[in-house]
Amino acid sequence: EVIQDLPSVARDFMLSWSDSILSDRQY
Repeated sequence: EVIQDLPSVARDFMLSWSDSILSDRQY
């Protein structure tokens, strides 16, 4: 069950990470 949950967790992490990178470049 934990392994099945990893993809969603990794996706959320990547989304938030890319979001912070994009917002950092704007300023």
